[in-house]
This record gives sequence, C-alpha cells and structure tokens, in this order.
Amino acid sequence: MSLGSSIPQDGKIKVSLINETAQEAYFDELEIVISNKPTTKIVQENNYYPFGLNMRGLEKVGDPNDLFQYNKKEKDEDTELLDYHARLQNPQTGRFEQVDPHAIKYSNISSFAYVVNNPMRFIDPNGKDIIGTDGKPVTYKINNGEVSWSKNASADVQRIGNALLYTETGTKMLNHMIDSEVRITLKISNEVKLGSNGQLRRGDTQITDYVKNKDGKYEAKVAKITIYEGSIKKHREKNAENNYYKALNTDDKAIAGVAAHEAHHATDKENVDRSTKQQLDKIPYPEREDKPHQIQKQVAEETFRKDNKKQD
Repeated sequence: MSLGSSIPQDGKIKVSLINETAQEAYFDELEIVISNKPTTKIVQENNYYPFGLNMRGLEKVGDPNDLFQYNKKEKDEDTELLDYHARLQNPQTGRFEQVDPHAIKYSNISSFAYVVNNPMRFIDPNGKDIIGTDGKPVTYKINNGEVSWSKNASADVQRIGNALLYTETGTKMLNHMIDSEVRITLKISNEVKLGSNGQLRRGDTQITDYVKNKDGKYEAKVAKITIYEGSIKKHREKNAENNYYKALNTDDKAIAGVAAHEAHHATDKENVDRSTKQQLDKIPYPEREDKPHQIQKQVAEETFRKDNKKQD
C-alpha cells in the first residue's frame, strides 16, 4: 500500500502511522520518500517503543525540537515524562507516576498501569480512563443552577469551567472554547512561571498544530492552555491593593480572568493568525494582548458587580 501527499506552498507536514483496529499490524517496512527538490527536507523524525520511549538511534531531532510526540503528548525535556494532564507517564517503565484518579473503576488493574499494559490496542487521552480511539469533546449542563460535566472532563477543566461560568463574559469565553473547531486542552499548574522579561506569567497558550490556508492565513488546529496557579498566587500577594484583585479576590476568580484571556488567544482567528505570523514570520503584532486584557478586565468588573449585588 502506498499513500501520497503534497504541500502546495511553504509549510510542513507531519506523518504518523498508527494501527487503530483490533487486528495486529506490523510497520517494519515503512518507507517515507520525499521529492528531490532542494527545499524539501525531513526536519524531525521520531520512533517509539510500544510504551512511548524514543528509539534514539533511529531519530532525527528537530531544531527546535517538537516535544509533542508519542500520542501527541508533551514530553518534559528534563525528566522525559509524558504529560497526560491528569498524570505523568514514564515511557521507560511503561507506568504512570501517580495513582489513577478513576482507579475504583478498574479494581482488577494496577492503579499505575498504562492502558492495561496493552499500548498496541488502547490509548489513554488524559491519564484517567482507558478508551479506544473515539475521544469525545467535553460538555456541561446547568440544571437549577447546578453545573454537571461530561465524564471526560478532567478536574482542571471542571475547575476552570466552573470559574468561568460565574460571569457572562467568562461563560461566553468557555462556550467559545467548547464550540471552537480548535481542539483545546486546559491544564492548571502549581508552577510559579516567569516570562522571558522576568515577569510572572499567569497563563500561556501554545498552538501546537496549525495549517496555513491558501489565503496565507494561519489557522489553529490544536491548542494547549496552561493556567499557572502558582504565579497567580504570587501576583495576588504582590498586588493585593490593586482594584483588579479586589474584584478577583479568590484563586478561582483570578483563574477565571486568566482563562478568559487565554481563551481569546486560542479561539480568535485573527489573534491566532497574527500571533503565528509574529512567531514564524517575524511580523510584529504589538496589539496582540489588547483584546485579551480587555476581556480579562470585563471578567473582573462583572465579578465585582455580582459579588456586590449579593451583599446588597
């Protein structure tokens, strides 16, 4: 069997070979052939053992190295652990580093096991449940003021989502993420993160997969939003008298402001396009943070009004 693909313009193509059937398959004769054009080259190649350990002797490391590799999970450069959101997986041992938060559902399996020790048949999209390849999007419902989430919603997603649902603008940004064509993952980190300017970074949006359309505009396909709760706590301590934090006076309320800010970066098409051009093509985008900051401020103002109305 052979498959062909072409890139009509400057860009890159990622090739992955995965068996998504219940039948055994062997890929030992895989061959990738590229054209002999001098501008075409392989910039990165990754090969894995079944549990995700890299086959170093067969690989070509990218420059910069794309760390979203095995199962599209981000690899930590220092520890080489894979980030499955709920837990970290060790590809050297084929085990998770933490107990399965849904271990009670799989009482006959070690709570540290990765996909029932059968990575040729199963995947684990978030470190919690063992499912096939039919990952489904997160949903929520509100009945009589009570929020209920779909079973595939992680604790971080629920916490961020519940925080956003407190205000009208936050709810709008949450729905933008859920309804977006971009596959967005949400994560809360306890890290105190510093930006390149030495300032505390409370949130970050990484566009991990994108396409360049015929009109020259970049479109996001996959994005990862990280909320740095450690940075938020530090920032609140340093700016306790600031009106912003007088309104967002709890960690969860502050998380809502940052999450709404980052949601714009992940879902707004113009922001994605111009941010990507700034990163890849070095085209300046000085107003990149204007609208996200405005949204963040709106969340703070609406929170303040809602809290004061409760007191009245």
